[in-house]
Amino acid sequence: MSYMGGVGYLMRGSGLEELIETVYASRTLDHIMNGKAYDRALRVHMLVSTALIKHILDQRPQYLDDIGTEEIRSLHAHLMSGTATEEEILNNESAKKSLL
Repeated sequence: MSYMGGVGYLMRGSGLEELIETVYASRTLDHIMNGKAYDRALRVHMLVSTALIKHILDQRPQYLDDIGTEEIRSLHAHLMSGTATEEEILNNESAKKSLL
């Protein structure tokens, strides 16, 4: 709970609140940003992470063309579905190139 509250405190004013309000009501938003609604905060963090990754991949920066956008999408899908571990992803050559 304290981690979620810390993230909420640091991210105030960044636009994260407006993004969360597209999914949850404003009263729930306060609980999420304070770390009190842990399950909802965890879901919000997963939704935001997925949205950011999708946005980055949809923009197709030049460096992603060199490492294979489709393979990165596939790795992300495997990680989110639980069929691959973080260790397997980080040991993948395309993932290593994308971290550079």
